Amino acid sequence: MSLILLKALFAGFLRNRHIARYFRRLPLILLAYMAQTQAVKGFYIRKFGWQ
Repeated sequence: MSLILLKALFAGFLRNRHIARYFRRLPLILLAYMAQTQAVKGFYIRKFGWQ
């Protein structure tokens, strides 16, 4: 029931091509953010040590 309701609510919202393109890119954006966070964290751990 809730999935149908969400689909109905966002149907018009996602018809906008720019917004739909953003949501298709969102997983890539999140993965890039997580990779960058891990890289910076590793750099700080190597440079300053753990705690």
